[in-house]
Amino acid sequence: MNTQQWVIDFLSDLGLLLESGAELDAALVTLSSSTANDEQQNLLGELIAGVRAGGLFNQQLGRFPSHFDGVVCGMVAAGEAAGDLPTALELVTEQLSRAQELRSKIINALIYPAILCGVLLVSLLLILLLILPQLAAVVDSFGGSQSALVNGLVGFGVFADHWGMWFLALTGFAGALLWLFRHDIADRIPSAWPSPLRPLRTKLELARLTGTLSSLLGAGLSQTAALDIACRGLPQGARKESLRLVIERVQQGERLSDAVQAMGDVGDLIAHGIRAGEQSGRLADTLARLSKRLEREFTVAAERLAAVAQPVLIIVMGLAIGSVVLIVFSALQSVGQFDL
Repeated sequence: MNTQQWVIDFLSDLGLLLESGAELDAALVTLSSSTANDEQQNLLGELIAGVRAGGLFNQQLGRFPSHFDGVVCGMVAAGEAAGDLPTALELVTEQLSRAQELRSKIINALIYPAILCGVLLVSLLLILLLILPQLAAVVDSFGGSQSALVNGLVGFGVFADHWGMWFLALTGFAGALLWLFRHDIADRIPSAWPSPLRPLRTKLELARLTGTLSSLLGAGLSQTAALDIACRGLPQGARKESLRLVIERVQQGERLSDAVQAMGDVGDLIAHGIRAGEQSGRLADTLARLSKRLEREFTVAAERLAAVAQPVLIIVMGLAIGSVVLIVFSALQSVGQFDL
């Protein structure tokens, strides 16, 4: 079970125990005794010790930022302040579950294109690192001067024969580093998405933002407190800077709908929806509906994009492998080894 799923299950089970009348420390003890994972038992043990020492539950959760982010801690703090922790836990569990579901949809849409890219890469590496060194030996046995194409293939074949394993090791190491720091890289280069995909990223960011704000407001936080927590959960970039300006304008007394509309790319639907929610006094519910709509739009757009990418990748894979094979056989033909 991954960390995110464990957090969802833990908060859900804790809310259920508290709703049934258990004390917080007793509920934590029950959950600790029901897990066999040493890391989780240690974490729960520290939470129990902190709560029994008189610390607030949200502060104890904040000691483990890799498990409980600012949104979780903020909603738990609001629940503690309102004296209704079970409801706050239910809201945060729902928010985390929706985020997990959206993440799963994105991964499912990318699995097949990723497999095609992996097959293409492996096929090219097999040709370049296994076949070309043998080609170099064959061409070298004929001697004499050859064409620039043949000489280039021979040179690469010699390189692959001597340094191929080192090249594979470095490639694997670089891939491991990229995977290890994938979240930091994604946070640091938010503008690196190709232009056609940026509207898709905007929908994803707005879906997460409206969903987070809905949960925080539903837990009883003020608009400025909810916006501040949501802002801290965003990666560095233009969206975070825009939200900081929204917070400043709301603190100065401006309505949230007017401040949000000044962000520029949120769309009239979101701005008008927030305005209607403010007027009706049901802003949290309105934001929740907007978030669900944006999630649906993002999911549909991502699935369509993946459906278009699949045949394109198949064509590119065929052309790439076919081109390399053709070049190899052309080189062999030029030295009289094969007749095409």
